[in-house]
Amino acid sequence: MAKIVLTLEDGLKQAAEYLAAGNWDLAETFYRTILAKIPGNWEAEHGLNKALELKGLDSPSASPTFTLMRPATEPSTGELQALNALFELGRFSEVEAGARRLADAHPKSHAVHAILGVALWRQNKFDDAIASYKRSLEIQPNNSETRNNLGTALFGQRKFAEAAENFERALAIKPDDPAVYYNLGMALENAGEAVAAAAAYTACITRAPDNTAVHMGLMRTLTVLGDVAVADEWALNRGLPLMQRLSEQGLFNKMAELVSVFFQFQRIQDTEEQYARFCVPAMEVFYRTVRNAESLQPALPLTLHPRGQKKRKIAFFAEAISELAHTRNLFNYVRSIATRPDLDLEPVIYYAAAGPEKVITQYHDIGVRTFQIPPGLGTEKSGLWLREHLRETETDVCVILGTLSGIFVFLLGLRVAPIQIWWSQKYHGLKFDHIDGYLTLGGFEPHREIQGRSWRCVPGLFGPEITLPADSSAMAEAGRVRASLLDGRFSKIAGVVGREEKLDNDDYWDCIAKILKQHPEMLFIWSGRSERRTIKQRIEARGLADRCRFVGWVNTKVYVNVVDIYLDSFPFPGGHTLIEAIMANKPVVSLVTKEARRIGIPIFAEPWLKNDGGATLRQYNFDPIFTGPGGEDLLPLVPDTRTYVARALALVDDEGFRARWIAASRQFVERYLTDMKRPADMLNMHILEVIRDREQVLKA
Repeated sequence: MAKIVLTLEDGLKQAAEYLAAGNWDLAETFYRTILAKIPGNWEAEHGLNKALELKGLDSPSASPTFTLMRPATEPSTGELQALNALFELGRFSEVEAGARRLADAHPKSHAVHAILGVALWRQNKFDDAIASYKRSLEIQPNNSETRNNLGTALFGQRKFAEAAENFERALAIKPDDPAVYYNLGMALENAGEAVAAAAAYTACITRAPDNTAVHMGLMRTLTVLGDVAVADEWALNRGLPLMQRLSEQGLFNKMAELVSVFFQFQRIQDTEEQYARFCVPAMEVFYRTVRNAESLQPALPLTLHPRGQKKRKIAFFAEAISELAHTRNLFNYVRSIATRPDLDLEPVIYYAAAGPEKVITQYHDIGVRTFQIPPGLGTEKSGLWLREHLRETETDVCVILGTLSGIFVFLLGLRVAPIQIWWSQKYHGLKFDHIDGYLTLGGFEPHREIQGRSWRCVPGLFGPEITLPADSSAMAEAGRVRASLLDGRFSKIAGVVGREEKLDNDDYWDCIAKILKQHPEMLFIWSGRSERRTIKQRIEARGLADRCRFVGWVNTKVYVNVVDIYLDSFPFPGGHTLIEAIMANKPVVSLVTKEARRIGIPIFAEPWLKNDGGATLRQYNFDPIFTGPGGEDLLPLVPDTRTYVARALALVDDEGFRARWIAASRQFVERYLTDMKRPADMLNMHILEVIRDREQVLKA
């Protein structure tokens, strides 16, 4: 009998026709012949199983045979669809195995090599993925998708320049693909090409204006560039209109993501005015959308649970429990309450993102319960989960920490508890009707007028740990860093440790330039998440490029021990790091600004400024601390930039003055900023007052 010669695709088609016609034996013969030539062929295996399952019915007696030709260049549509189905199920190792079999059978198939590359990439096998993508591109060089995927694999290997080159080649083939523009922006950003990255992100936004991830990428690059004008243009013409569009669609999670973009935007120019001009309007749109959303109903019943003799449970919510300053503050305050059996509050911690385990453990060690919102819920479901959990546990009061985050605004708009208190540790521009009480950090006054509204002030509390010296490893590291910086030309180091946006102004660098001019032996170091372009330009414009070193994002305990004098940032001052510098026996100079007064860092408390006629100074016995021999002023605060420079120079030049200055600052910190009792009493008083006031409103 003559043999019929068929291609793989024709063979599968013929077998399928026999199967459909009820010729089970012929279908079996065809499928077995295919599998003998190409083991593991998914369509043949599936067809054979179906034929065997149906066998037993009448079948024709004729049994023609066929010989499989050399496989076609491309596999069948069914084979590719089978791999795609496995890919959608996340079974990437099986996709890899199937694609390798197809690649052996179809070595000239660009599609098979491309699919294999994606499967390998999803398993972080970047070298093999790159090889597969390159093989696919040898066969079909003008495939923009594969070129993009090659760039993605190179990105995974941190080969950012090569990745960007491939993304650009992909765009040359398909110029309007927003996903590739986004990838190009990511590659250029990580390659340190901030200007080009910003251009790529902008091109992507033009093509995909509602993608919040792209807006975040643009804000990151503008932060590095310090480009205030472009950032303001974005907020006015893109950010705020996008928030309105998302509001009209009721996309709460996307709105929360956009608030995070505004948080990044705020880092470009960190001022209260910038916050009020752009961030507050964005958050107000989000708040109103949440507050009025019928989909979030039924609203929480505004009744308080009977308490009896039990302490009243107070939920403290922080978006993330980490080792950053605001959450370190939170622990100190919660500890001050939890360790006082005479107080009427039982604190409980809620958070969305977990930090190091030791941060959570410290709460458990003092008997405070913690609850994490289940990860992966998104902002909307996270808020609903928290509202329900507080209701089930009969927790009537929620203190929400934050100034600029999506979940912070969502919780306020949702009203997760009958009594909600906003505890701001920086900005104060928001006023929502679901905020029943306003708390802020303060010095020694119980209330403070900020932007026309009375805020309840909680005294600063850094905890007794702030007085402990750095451990031996930190001191050893500080010694190594200092030795590497003092390269023979310099013998003294001045510096500041904190976020770079606090330094991006001419007034600060004018002061640094004047100080360095008087001391050519002095080096200045500064830190931050990125070496911002506009700061570098300010340094270069003053001829200080060889006198200033950017040290990156560093361990504050180490670097306060590197410097000889700590020249604090302004207009926003330091917080924890400022106190760490004092306790490291470093002289500190800090400028009093309206921003410093508003955020309530204790070192800027009103009594320090001696503007109350001396009554508070006498009450707390401050005068003797900050008054040296002959009435010498030892207060580490200055009223203007001229005094800032003069005081810094005096501290560098006069060893005795420097010693008295340091001793006064340390004495104040040890006496007043580690006192656990007064902050606990004040926080307890404020929360109970808010509860009392809210109870009266609810009864009415």
